[in-house]
Amino acid sequence: MSSKEARQQLLALSWTKKALTLSYVVFVFPLAFLWKLAKSPVQLRGYPKPWRRKIREILLQAIRDGLDVTQMRFLLKGNTKTAYEAWAKSKDVDPREDVIAHGGRILWVGKGPKDSEEDSKVVLYFHGGGYLLPMQEWSLDYWSTAIKVLEKSKKHVSVAALAYNLSGESTYPVQLNQALAAIEHLLKVGYKPSNIVLAGDSAGANLVFQVLLHLNLLRLRSTSSASDVDVAETGVATFELPADLKLRGALGISPWFPVHSKKAAAKSYQENRGSDIISPEALRDFARIYAAGVPESHKPHFDFTTTPKEWFKGLDGVVDRILITVGEKELLRDDILEVARGKVAEYHPDTTIILQEFGVHDDVFYDAAAGLDPLTTKLTLEILEWLEAVLNQGTLGRWPRLLSLKRDKASHSD
Repeated sequence: MSSKEARQQLLALSWTKKALTLSYVVFVFPLAFLWKLAKSPVQLRGYPKPWRRKIREILLQAIRDGLDVTQMRFLLKGNTKTAYEAWAKSKDVDPREDVIAHGGRILWVGKGPKDSEEDSKVVLYFHGGGYLLPMQEWSLDYWSTAIKVLEKSKKHVSVAALAYNLSGESTYPVQLNQALAAIEHLLKVGYKPSNIVLAGDSAGANLVFQVLLHLNLLRLRSTSSASDVDVAETGVATFELPADLKLRGALGISPWFPVHSKKAAAKSYQENRGSDIISPEALRDFARIYAAGVPESHKPHFDFTTTPKEWFKGLDGVVDRILITVGEKELLRDDILEVARGKVAEYHPDTTIILQEFGVHDDVFYDAAAGLDPLTTKLTLEILEWLEAVLNQGTLGRWPRLLSLKRDKASHSD
Protein backbone atom coordinates (compact mmCIF):
# COMPACT_ATOMS: atom_id res chain seq x y z
CA MET A 1 0.00 0.00 0.00
CA SER A 2 1.37 3.43 -0.93
CA SER A 3 1.84 6.24 1.58
CA LYS A 4 -1.09 8.15 0.05
CA GLU A 5 -3.40 5.11 0.20
CA ALA A 6 -2.42 4.44 3.81
CA ARG A 7 -3.27 8.03 4.79
CA GLN A 8 -6.58 7.96 2.94
CA GLN A 9 -7.54 4.78 4.74
CA LEU A 10 -6.71 6.34 8.12
CA LEU A 11 -8.61 9.54 7.27
CA ALA A 12 -11.70 7.89 5.80
CA LEU A 13 -14.84 9.10 7.55
CA SER A 14 -18.07 7.23 6.89
CA TRP A 15 -21.43 8.97 6.66
CA THR A 16 -22.35 7.29 9.92
CA LYS A 17 -19.33 8.76 11.67
CA LYS A 18 -20.03 12.18 10.16
CA ALA A 19 -23.57 11.98 11.51
CA LEU A 20 -22.26 10.94 14.95
CA THR A 21 -19.82 13.85 14.86
CA LEU A 22 -22.57 16.38 14.17
CA SER A 23 -24.79 14.74 16.81
CA TYR A 24 -22.03 15.09 19.38
CA VAL A 25 -21.53 18.76 18.55
CA VAL A 26 -25.26 19.57 18.68
CA PHE A 27 -26.45 17.37 21.55
CA VAL A 28 -23.63 15.91 23.65
CA PHE A 29 -20.96 18.61 23.53
CA PRO A 30 -23.06 21.30 25.32
CA LEU A 31 -23.77 18.87 28.17
CA ALA A 32 -20.15 17.74 28.37
CA PHE A 33 -19.01 21.35 28.41
CA LEU A 34 -21.47 22.34 31.16
CA TRP A 35 -20.50 19.31 33.25
CA LYS A 36 -16.80 20.21 33.03
CA LEU A 37 -17.63 23.83 33.76
CA ALA A 38 -19.60 22.83 36.86
CA LYS A 39 -16.64 20.83 38.17
CA SER A 40 -14.08 23.49 37.35
CA PRO A 41 -14.26 25.58 40.58
CA VAL A 42 -13.01 22.53 42.48
CA GLN A 43 -10.57 21.24 39.88
CA LEU A 44 -9.06 24.63 39.09
CA ARG A 45 -8.81 26.01 42.61
CA GLY A 46 -5.58 27.99 42.76
CA TYR A 47 -5.26 27.93 38.96
CA PRO A 48 -4.03 31.46 38.17
CA LYS A 49 -5.93 32.08 34.95
CA PRO A 50 -8.96 34.29 34.33
CA TRP A 51 -12.34 32.68 33.74
CA ARG A 52 -12.33 33.42 30.03
CA ARG A 53 -9.11 31.42 29.72
CA LYS A 54 -10.48 28.64 31.90
CA ILE A 55 -13.61 28.44 29.79
CA ARG A 56 -11.53 28.23 26.60
CA GLU A 57 -9.51 25.33 28.02
CA ILE A 58 -12.65 23.55 29.24
CA LEU A 59 -14.18 23.93 25.78
CA LEU A 60 -11.09 22.40 24.17
CA GLN A 61 -11.09 19.57 26.72
CA ALA A 62 -14.72 18.78 25.92
CA ILE A 63 -13.77 18.56 22.24
CA ARG A 64 -10.74 16.43 23.19
CA ASP A 65 -12.90 13.93 25.07
CA GLY A 66 -15.59 13.54 22.42
CA LEU A 67 -13.92 13.70 19.00
CA ASP A 68 -10.99 11.97 17.35
CA VAL A 69 -8.61 13.76 14.99
CA THR A 70 -10.49 12.75 11.83
CA GLN A 71 -13.68 14.25 13.27
CA MET A 72 -11.83 17.44 14.20
CA ARG A 73 -10.53 17.63 10.64
CA PHE A 74 -14.08 17.17 9.31
CA LEU A 75 -15.33 20.09 11.42
CA LEU A 76 -12.38 22.40 10.69
CA LYS A 77 -13.09 22.80 6.99
CA GLY A 78 -10.83 25.02 4.95
CA ASN A 79 -7.07 25.35 5.02
CA THR A 80 -4.35 27.68 6.23
CA LYS A 81 -4.74 30.02 3.26
CA THR A 82 -8.50 30.45 3.79
CA ALA A 83 -7.94 31.03 7.53
CA TYR A 84 -5.38 33.72 6.69
CA GLU A 85 -7.72 35.39 4.20
CA ALA A 86 -10.57 35.39 6.74
CA TRP A 87 -8.25 36.89 9.36
CA ALA A 88 -7.04 39.59 6.94
CA LYS A 89 -10.63 40.50 6.08
CA SER A 90 -11.61 40.73 9.75
CA LYS A 91 -8.64 43.05 10.41
CA ASP A 92 -9.22 45.08 7.23
CA VAL A 93 -5.72 44.42 5.91
CA ASP A 94 -4.70 43.29 2.45
CA PRO A 95 -3.68 39.63 2.31
CA ARG A 96 -0.27 39.16 0.74
CA GLU A 97 1.23 35.86 -0.26
CA ASP A 98 4.22 34.52 -2.13
CA VAL A 99 4.07 31.19 -3.93
CA ILE A 100 7.26 29.21 -3.32
CA ALA A 101 8.79 25.93 -4.48
CA HIS A 102 7.36 22.50 -3.59
CA GLY A 103 3.79 23.86 -3.46
CA GLY A 104 4.15 26.02 -0.34
CA ARG A 105 2.99 29.59 0.23
CA ILE A 106 4.26 32.38 2.44
CA LEU A 107 1.49 34.45 4.03
CA TRP A 108 2.70 37.83 5.25
CA VAL A 109 1.75 39.46 8.54
CA GLY A 110 3.03 43.01 8.89
CA LYS A 111 5.43 44.51 6.36
CA GLY A 112 6.54 42.27 3.54
CA PRO A 113 9.94 42.41 1.84
CA LYS A 114 8.89 45.02 -0.72
CA ASP A 115 8.10 47.70 1.86
CA SER A 116 10.70 46.85 4.48
CA GLU A 117 14.06 48.44 5.13
CA GLU A 118 17.37 46.92 4.09
CA ASP A 119 18.14 45.53 7.55
CA SER A 120 14.61 44.22 8.18
CA LYS A 121 13.97 41.20 10.38
CA VAL A 122 11.60 38.34 9.74
CA VAL A 123 10.08 35.56 11.82
CA LEU A 124 9.35 32.53 9.66
CA TYR A 125 6.42 30.87 11.44
CA PHE A 126 5.27 27.25 11.13
CA HIS A 127 1.82 26.61 12.64
CA GLY A 128 0.76 23.64 14.74
CA GLY A 129 -2.10 21.17 14.35
CA GLY A 130 -0.44 17.75 14.24
CA TYR A 131 0.38 18.37 10.54
CA LEU A 132 -3.30 17.55 9.93
CA LEU A 133 -5.22 20.69 10.99
CA PRO A 134 -4.85 24.16 9.44
CA MET A 135 -3.57 27.30 11.11
CA GLN A 136 -6.12 29.05 13.32
CA GLU A 137 -6.85 32.78 13.20
CA TRP A 138 -5.83 33.30 16.82
CA SER A 139 -2.24 32.38 15.88
CA LEU A 140 -2.22 35.35 13.50
CA ASP A 141 -3.67 37.58 16.25
CA TYR A 142 -0.80 36.51 18.48
CA TRP A 143 1.89 37.29 15.92
CA SER A 144 0.24 40.55 14.91
CA THR A 145 0.48 41.66 18.55
CA ALA A 146 4.10 40.47 18.68
CA ILE A 147 5.03 42.59 15.65
CA LYS A 148 3.65 45.75 17.29
CA VAL A 149 5.79 45.14 20.36
CA LEU A 150 8.94 44.25 18.44
CA GLU A 151 8.68 47.28 16.18
CA LYS A 152 8.83 49.58 19.20
CA SER A 153 12.58 49.01 19.07
CA LYS A 154 12.46 50.86 15.70
CA LYS A 155 13.24 47.74 13.73
CA HIS A 156 11.05 46.58 10.86
CA VAL A 157 9.81 43.11 11.72
CA SER A 158 7.54 40.91 9.61
CA VAL A 159 6.07 37.48 10.18
CA ALA A 160 6.07 35.09 7.24
CA ALA A 161 3.63 32.26 7.99
CA LEU A 162 4.23 29.13 5.93
CA ALA A 163 1.15 27.45 4.46
CA TYR A 164 2.53 23.94 4.14
CA ASN A 165 0.73 20.85 2.83
CA LEU A 166 -1.24 19.09 5.54
CA SER A 167 -0.82 15.37 6.11
CA GLY A 168 -4.14 14.67 4.42
CA GLU A 169 -2.34 15.63 1.19
CA SER A 170 1.33 14.93 1.86
CA THR A 171 3.68 13.59 4.48
CA TYR A 172 7.39 13.73 5.25
CA PRO A 173 9.49 15.18 3.67
CA VAL A 174 7.11 17.50 1.77
CA GLN A 175 6.61 19.90 4.69
CA LEU A 176 10.37 20.03 5.30
CA ASN A 177 11.04 20.77 1.63
CA GLN A 178 8.49 23.59 1.77
CA ALA A 179 10.10 25.01 4.92
CA LEU A 180 13.54 24.94 3.28
CA ALA A 181 12.05 26.57 0.18
CA ALA A 182 10.63 29.31 2.42
CA ILE A 183 14.08 30.07 3.84
CA GLU A 184 15.56 30.08 0.34
CA HIS A 185 12.81 32.47 -0.80
CA LEU A 186 13.48 34.85 2.09
CA LEU A 187 17.15 34.93 1.17
CA LYS A 188 16.28 35.66 -2.47
CA VAL A 189 14.04 38.62 -1.58
CA GLY A 190 16.81 40.19 0.48
CA TYR A 191 16.71 38.90 4.05
CA LYS A 192 20.07 37.94 5.56
CA PRO A 193 20.34 34.62 7.46
CA SER A 194 21.30 36.67 10.52
CA ASN A 195 17.93 38.47 10.33
CA ILE A 196 15.80 35.31 10.14
CA VAL A 197 14.26 33.61 13.18
CA LEU A 198 12.39 30.32 12.81
CA ALA A 199 9.37 29.93 15.08
CA GLY A 200 6.76 27.22 15.45
CA ASP A 201 4.34 25.66 17.86
CA SER A 202 3.54 21.97 18.35
CA ALA A 203 3.92 20.31 14.91
CA GLY A 204 5.27 23.63 13.63
CA ALA A 205 7.99 23.50 16.29
CA ASN A 206 8.71 19.93 15.16
CA LEU A 207 9.21 21.37 11.68
CA VAL A 208 11.58 24.03 13.06
CA PHE A 209 13.80 21.29 14.44
CA GLN A 210 13.47 19.21 11.27
CA VAL A 211 14.94 22.21 9.43
CA LEU A 212 17.75 22.71 11.95
CA LEU A 213 18.61 19.01 12.01
CA HIS A 214 18.64 18.78 8.21
CA LEU A 215 20.89 21.84 7.82
CA ASN A 216 23.16 20.46 10.53
CA LEU A 217 23.40 17.01 8.93
CA LEU A 218 24.33 18.56 5.59
CA ARG A 219 27.27 20.22 7.30
CA LEU A 220 28.18 17.06 9.18
CA ARG A 221 27.81 14.55 6.39
CA SER A 222 31.52 14.59 5.56
CA THR A 223 32.54 13.96 9.16
CA SER A 224 32.79 10.65 11.00
CA SER A 225 29.92 11.59 13.32
CA ALA A 226 27.46 11.62 10.40
CA SER A 227 29.14 9.36 7.86
CA ASP A 228 26.33 6.83 8.15
CA VAL A 229 23.63 9.41 7.31
CA ASP A 230 22.77 9.97 3.66
CA VAL A 231 20.47 13.00 3.68
CA ALA A 232 19.64 12.57 -0.02
CA GLU A 233 18.05 9.17 0.70
CA THR A 234 15.25 10.84 2.64
CA GLY A 235 14.10 12.79 -0.43
CA VAL A 236 14.83 16.16 1.16
CA ALA A 237 16.03 19.05 -0.98
CA THR A 238 19.74 19.73 -0.56
CA PHE A 239 19.32 23.43 0.24
CA GLU A 240 22.18 24.66 2.42
CA LEU A 241 22.86 27.94 4.14
CA PRO A 242 25.76 29.92 2.70
CA ALA A 243 29.05 28.76 4.23
CA ASP A 244 29.92 30.23 7.64
CA LEU A 245 26.46 31.83 7.98
CA LYS A 246 23.72 30.82 10.35
CA LEU A 247 20.15 31.67 11.20
CA ARG A 248 19.61 34.20 13.96
CA GLY A 249 17.33 32.15 16.18
CA ALA A 250 14.86 29.31 16.61
CA LEU A 251 11.79 29.31 18.84
CA GLY A 252 9.91 26.11 19.66
CA ILE A 253 6.63 26.47 21.59
CA SER A 254 5.43 23.12 22.98
CA PRO A 255 7.43 21.22 20.35
CA TRP A 256 5.95 17.89 19.26
CA PHE A 257 9.16 15.92 19.62
CA PRO A 258 7.77 12.34 19.98
CA VAL A 259 6.13 11.81 16.56
CA HIS A 260 5.28 8.13 16.93
CA SER A 261 2.20 5.99 17.53
CA LYS A 262 3.64 3.94 20.40
CA LYS A 263 2.02 4.06 23.83
CA ALA A 264 3.63 6.88 25.76
CA ALA A 265 5.59 5.89 28.83
CA ALA A 266 6.58 9.30 30.21
CA LYS A 267 5.18 10.24 33.61
CA SER A 268 3.64 13.47 32.30
CA TYR A 269 1.16 11.53 30.14
CA GLN A 270 -0.42 10.04 33.24
CA GLU A 271 -0.13 13.17 35.36
CA ASN A 272 -1.62 15.57 32.81
CA ARG A 273 -4.16 13.48 30.94
CA GLY A 274 -7.06 15.39 32.44
CA SER A 275 -5.49 18.86 32.51
CA ASP A 276 -4.01 19.24 29.02
CA ILE A 277 -6.11 20.23 26.01
CA ILE A 278 -4.96 17.28 23.90
CA SER A 279 -5.22 13.54 24.51
CA PRO A 280 -2.63 10.74 24.16
CA GLU A 281 -4.92 9.11 21.59
CA ALA A 282 -4.96 12.27 19.46
CA LEU A 283 -1.16 12.50 19.54
CA ARG A 284 -0.88 8.87 18.42
CA ASP A 285 -3.44 9.40 15.64
CA PHE A 286 -1.70 12.54 14.38
CA ALA A 287 1.58 10.62 14.31
CA ARG A 288 0.05 7.56 12.63
CA ILE A 289 -1.33 9.72 9.80
CA TYR A 290 1.80 11.82 9.36
CA ALA A 291 4.13 8.81 9.33
CA ALA A 292 1.92 6.56 7.17
CA GLY A 293 4.10 4.88 4.57
CA VAL A 294 7.29 6.63 5.71
CA PRO A 295 10.26 4.23 5.90
CA GLU A 296 11.50 3.48 9.42
CA SER A 297 14.96 4.77 8.50
CA HIS A 298 13.50 8.25 7.88
CA LYS A 299 11.68 8.58 11.21
CA PRO A 300 14.68 9.76 13.30
CA HIS A 301 14.58 12.88 11.11
CA PHE A 302 11.25 13.93 12.67
CA ASP A 303 10.69 11.73 15.75
CA PHE A 304 13.28 13.40 17.93
CA THR A 305 12.93 10.91 20.76
CA THR A 306 14.65 8.42 18.41
CA THR A 307 17.18 10.82 16.85
CA PRO A 308 20.79 9.95 17.74
CA LYS A 309 21.98 12.85 19.86
CA GLU A 310 25.23 12.99 17.87
CA TRP A 311 23.21 14.33 14.94
CA PHE A 312 22.90 17.59 16.90
CA LYS A 313 26.67 18.03 17.20
CA GLY A 314 27.60 21.40 15.70
CA LEU A 315 24.04 22.77 15.89
CA ASP A 316 25.39 26.09 17.13
CA GLY A 317 26.94 26.49 13.68
CA VAL A 318 23.47 26.48 12.08
CA VAL A 319 21.52 28.77 14.42
CA ASP A 320 22.72 31.38 16.89
CA ARG A 321 20.18 31.03 19.72
CA ILE A 322 17.39 28.64 20.66
CA LEU A 323 14.38 29.04 22.96
CA ILE A 324 12.12 26.09 23.85
CA THR A 325 8.99 26.53 25.97
CA VAL A 326 6.96 23.77 27.61
CA GLY A 327 3.91 23.74 29.90
CA GLU A 328 3.94 22.06 33.29
CA LYS A 329 0.50 20.55 32.55
CA GLU A 330 1.41 19.21 29.10
CA LEU A 331 1.28 15.57 28.15
CA LEU A 332 4.48 16.16 26.19
CA ARG A 333 6.30 17.84 29.07
CA ASP A 334 8.74 15.05 29.93
CA ASP A 335 9.51 14.16 26.31
CA ILE A 336 10.11 17.82 25.45
CA LEU A 337 12.44 18.30 28.42
CA GLU A 338 14.32 15.09 27.65
CA VAL A 339 15.04 16.09 24.04
CA ALA A 340 15.63 19.77 24.88
CA ARG A 341 18.08 19.05 27.69
CA GLY A 342 19.70 15.84 26.51
CA LYS A 343 20.08 16.56 22.79
CA VAL A 344 19.54 20.20 21.83
CA ALA A 345 21.17 21.93 24.81
CA GLU A 346 23.88 19.28 24.94
CA TYR A 347 25.28 20.58 21.66
CA HIS A 348 24.02 24.18 21.66
CA PRO A 349 25.29 26.25 24.61
CA ASP A 350 22.87 29.13 23.94
CA THR A 351 19.70 27.10 24.45
CA THR A 352 17.11 28.41 26.90
CA ILE A 353 14.28 26.21 28.14
CA ILE A 354 11.25 27.71 29.91
CA LEU A 355 8.95 25.49 31.96
CA GLN A 356 5.67 27.36 32.38
CA GLU A 357 3.83 26.64 35.61
CA PHE A 358 0.23 25.54 34.94
CA GLY A 359 0.88 25.82 31.21
CA VAL A 360 -0.95 23.51 28.81
CA HIS A 361 -0.01 22.59 25.25
CA ASP A 362 0.45 25.74 23.13
CA ASP A 363 -0.64 27.77 26.14
CA VAL A 364 0.37 31.24 24.92
CA PHE A 365 -2.07 31.20 21.99
CA TYR A 366 -5.23 30.67 24.05
CA ASP A 367 -5.29 34.18 25.48
CA ALA A 368 -5.78 35.52 21.96
CA ALA A 369 -8.30 32.73 21.30
CA ALA A 370 -10.27 33.82 24.38
CA GLY A 371 -10.22 37.48 23.36
CA LEU A 372 -7.61 38.42 25.98
CA ASP A 373 -4.49 40.48 25.42
CA PRO A 374 -1.54 38.08 24.90
CA LEU A 375 0.74 40.65 26.54
CA THR A 376 -0.82 39.91 29.94
CA THR A 377 0.85 36.48 29.99
CA LYS A 378 4.33 36.21 31.46
CA LEU A 379 5.44 33.56 28.99
CA THR A 380 4.52 35.78 26.04
CA LEU A 381 6.51 38.62 27.59
CA GLU A 382 9.51 36.30 28.03
CA ILE A 383 9.21 35.13 24.40
CA LEU A 384 9.03 38.72 23.16
CA GLU A 385 11.99 39.74 25.31
CA TRP A 386 13.98 36.87 23.83
CA LEU A 387 12.90 37.74 20.27
CA GLU A 388 13.74 41.42 20.75
CA ALA A 389 17.22 40.61 22.06
CA VAL A 390 17.84 38.06 19.32
CA LEU A 391 16.57 40.20 16.44
CA ASN A 392 18.47 43.26 17.68
CA GLN A 393 21.55 41.14 18.37
CA GLY A 394 21.46 42.18 21.99
CA THR A 395 22.45 40.27 25.08
CA LEU A 396 20.13 38.12 27.11
CA GLY A 397 22.21 38.11 30.25
CA ARG A 398 23.09 34.90 32.00
CA TRP A 399 19.83 33.01 31.57
CA PRO A 400 19.85 29.54 33.07
CA ARG A 401 19.16 26.74 30.64
CA LEU A 402 15.95 25.85 32.48
CA LEU A 403 13.66 28.56 33.79
CA SER A 404 10.54 27.87 35.82
CA LEU A 405 7.98 30.48 34.90
CA LYS A 406 5.07 31.19 37.22
CA ARG A 407 1.89 32.96 36.21
CA ASP A 408 0.84 35.90 38.31
CA LYS A 409 -2.88 36.08 39.10
CA ALA A 410 -2.74 39.84 38.78
CA SER A 411 -1.22 39.61 35.30
CA HIS A 412 -4.62 38.95 33.74
CA SER A 413 -7.79 40.95 33.77
CA ASP A 414 -11.18 39.88 32.61
